This record gives sequence, structure tokens and C-alpha cells, in this order.
Amino acid sequence: MRAAIAAYANSQWDFSSWQPQAVVINLGTNDLSTASDPTQAQFTAAYRAFLQRVRGKYPGALILCTVAPLLGGAELTAARAYINEAITALGDPRVKSLDLAPTDPNDGWGCDFHPSVKTHQKMAVAVTRPRGIRRGR
Repeated sequence: MRAAIAAYANSQWDFSSWQPQAVVINLGTNDLSTASDPTQAQFTAAYRAFLQRVRGKYPGALILCTVAPLLGGAELTAARAYINEAITALGDPRVKSLDLAPTDPNDGWGCDFHPSVKTHQKMAVAVTRPRGIRRGR
């Protein structure tokens, strides 16, 4: 099965050509940082459906679910809770959550207040040497 890569309408990704050992999903920042956030039920249902789709494409991969380090406070707490709820509802022992440290403003910023190169390096270390990986609660 093939899926289009968004930036190139004519491109196709062949899911059958390569099976990764791990997939990192980093979603939720834009969903839970606006004035019109989805409800917990809406977010959790959509996230779970997405996890099911990823699992269908990559049946043997470890799936790590995280939230970008741009959220803080109640938004971060909500994002982590919603993601953990989706993981628990899925019931797949190879789908886990991984907490990333919040962005350190001293590390600078990328364009439009996205994570800087230094923050991306820290995230890469966290993903490749994970501690604190847990199954959803």
C-alpha cells in the first residue's frame, strides 16, 4: 500500500518496502494549545485510530508516543493524560509513552518558536536512550 507524502502530490510511500524497529509519534502540541481544543474523548478516539493505522502498517515496531516539549502546565498534563488514555485503550504492549523534558528557553528557538537544533538534539538523545518509557495508565 502506498500513501502520498504531503509536500509532493505525486510522491508515494511504499509501506511494504521497509519495516522500522521503532516509530516515534510526536503529536498534540497544536491540538491542545489553542482556544478551540478537542475534547478528551475526541482527541483520544482520533489518536487511538491513528495508533491502529500505524500498527497496521508496522506490525513489529515499537511505537513511542510523546508530546513536543513546547507545552507546559495544564496543557502538557492534558496532552500526556489523553495520549496515555489512548495507549491504554489500545492494549498493545509495544505502544508506550515517552516523556520529553520541556524546552529550555536558554537553548534558543527555531523558526516561529519551534524547537531549536539544541532542543532537537536533546529529544534525539531521549528517544535513542529512553528512560521513563511507560505503557499508558
